[in-house]
Amino acid sequence: TVEEDRNLNIATSDADNTICSSDAITFTGQNFQPGDTFRWLLNSLPIGGATNSVYNAPAGSLPNGAEIIFEATTPGGSCVYTASVTINVASDPIASIGTNAPGDTICSGDSISITASPTGTVSYSFSIGGVPANPALVAGNVLTTTGITTDTIVSVTVTNAAGCSDTASL
Repeated sequence: TVEEDRNLNIATSDADNTICSSDAITFTGQNFQPGDTFRWLLNSLPIGGATNSVYNAPAGSLPNGAEIIFEATTPGGSCVYTASVTINVASDPIASIGTNAPGDTICSGDSISITASPTGTVSYSFSIGGVPANPALVAGNVLTTTGITTDTIVSVTVTNAAGCSDTASL
C-alpha cells in the first residue's frame, strides 16, 4: 500500500501571522485524509491535549518566532506528514497615566496635565468621561485641559508600532 502525500497546510486566524502577546490565535490543519490522527507541536515539542485538526493557542502562550507544526499520521501509523508556520509575537505596551495634581485632585475648571507612558514609538488616544479628547488639547503623550468639572474618568490607550495596545485610566 502506498499512502497518498498529504501536502498539509496550516491556515491561521491572523492574516499576516503577526499577533500581539495579548492575542489568541487559531490554527487549522488542512489537506489531511479521513482516519489520520493529529498532533500539534510548538518549537518541535508536543502541545499537551492538541490532538485535533484545529488548535486554539490562548493569549500569551506563544513566544516570538514560535514555530507551530501540524502533524498528521496515516491510519496504522505508517506515514507521518507535517506542515509548519512561524508566528511573530509583538509585545504589548504597558500603559500608565498620571497627573501633575497632588493626589490627582483639582478644583472644578482648574488646568490639569495628564501624562501617559511609555514614551517612544507609540501613539496615544485620550478620552475624558468616555468621550475622545479634543486633539488640540494633546501634545504628544500629555493631555492638558480645564474642562474637567466633576469626578471624571480619564483614559489613555497606548498603541505601539506593531499595533498592540493597552489602556490605563484614572
